[in-house]
Amino acid sequence: TPLEGMEPLFEYTCMVPKGAPPDYVLAKKDWTPATGGPCQQSSNIPSLYVYASNESMKSLVELQIWYKDGDHYMVASDEGKKDAASLGYSESETVGYVLPPPGSESLSSRFGLPSISKDDPAYSDQDYWHGRIWGPMVQLVYWGLREYDTDTVKGARAGLVAQSRNLFLKNFLGFEFDSNVKGGNYTVGFPGMGRYIFENYGADTGLGYAYSSSATPMYSWGCLLGFIGLQENGFYDPLS
Repeated sequence: TPLEGMEPLFEYTCMVPKGAPPDYVLAKKDWTPATGGPCQQSSNIPSLYVYASNESMKSLVELQIWYKDGDHYMVASDEGKKDAASLGYSESETVGYVLPPPGSESLSSRFGLPSISKDDPAYSDQDYWHGRIWGPMVQLVYWGLREYDTDTVKGARAGLVAQSRNLFLKNFLGFEFDSNVKGGNYTVGFPGMGRYIFENYGADTGLGYAYSSSATPMYSWGCLLGFIGLQENGFYDPLS
């Protein structure tokens, strides 16, 4: 149950240029993008709750949508905005206010829960347990978050569910790879690849196959990235 002053964000799927990865973004109901699109709401189930303003809690930070060439990029931390700007994205609009990311400002990966912290020297390897995202670890963390009922934990759980679902669908629905993009050079020869569930995923690129990955392309536990969403929305309860 959201707190007073909070409102839901829903997932949208946006039209992208031919050959580009799928573009998912969270926004308010009946949203029309200021840049890009057109976009269509793809779920009636809220993906995240945000504060409408920061008047009652000055520590809240803006959750913004940045845009570049058919890709909407959601960022909240100052470091994330710097990264988005360095990649050529431009600030588009604000969709609400959220609690700031835990830890230092540079510890947020784009696609959720990496196996080691982003400030670890091994993170940049993005190979196996050096920073990749793993379904079993996401599931264990989700179960841990279910044990607590504070508003902060509820928000963290909703964010984990939304990011994990988008990561899962990014590879399952398929997209073409750009060999000029960092992390894409190893994927030449797999255009439009879809219907794959990977052993692990890149935390910044969201790719199963990437420049240094050791990821099996058909691995059952990758489904856990989507399965936690079924649990969160009441379609599955653990055996008592």
